[in-house]
Amino acid sequence: MRSVQTCPCPAFQHFDYPAFGDVGSREYLLSKANSDAGRIGARGMAACLNTFDNEQAAPSDGLVVSTLQILSQSDENEINLMITRPVGDECLPCVYYIHGGGMQSLSCYDGNYKAWARLIAANGLAVIMMDFPNALYPSSVPEVAPFPAGLDDCLSGVEWVRENSATLNIDPARIIITGESGGGNLTFAAGMSLKQSGKLGIIAGLYALCPYIAGRWPAEGCPSSIDNNGILLDLHNNRRAMAYGIEHLHRRNPLAWPSFAADIANFCKSR
Repeated sequence: MRSVQTCPCPAFQHFDYPAFGDVGSREYLLSKANSDAGRIGARGMAACLNTFDNEQAAPSDGLVVSTLQILSQSDENEINLMITRPVGDECLPCVYYIHGGGMQSLSCYDGNYKAWARLIAANGLAVIMMDFPNALYPSSVPEVAPFPAGLDDCLSGVEWVRENSATLNIDPARIIITGESGGGNLTFAAGMSLKQSGKLGIIAGLYALCPYIAGRWPAEGCPSSIDNNGILLDLHNNRRAMAYGIEHLHRRNPLAWPSFAADIANFCKSR
């Protein structure tokens, strides 16, 4: 049996990270997520992340936070946008942020993201974080759905932000898409989708943090996928790919798993 390391972050020390095996269906994962144990685990994770939301870590002085609800262009489901920006009427550059969670869990309203939005906005930026349908556990929107539901909503949201930039008081020429982990996956996928549809010009750039772009681990040529597995998650199984849409992994679809793109930097570069 392979070993699973202990997470060094004190905030996560009370969580167990056992090694999991493969599963045979997405339905099995949904049943586990909707079980009493699954719900308790999700609430525990949210409570842990909320400990990061404090004034010492991320002061709110001089900032204003609001929420907007819009409809997705693809299937008219609800998208929630959390907007954090400095007080005032200055037209600001916009950071359109897609939260992490492996495209299957978490919410931009979790405490770590609320704090992160304040830290970014304090630099004179408008930060728009959005909640999309996760693949397993609901965010602030009730739907759960596999690929491409989350990506479709990310695209709908950024197009809506660009079209309503005057009302939002943001500079339409300075909108970037960014996100971490699963949000990094969706950042790259959104860039590729916008380029394919001829709309890449609506954004000024992409910035992905530790993007979760491969659906199968461990990966050849990535020793850290072995050395660091289990520090926060055990990724040596098919569970996340199964939740998001394993058929797209088998098809090597770069919009679902951007590691399959021949050259992400070239594919997403500005015109």
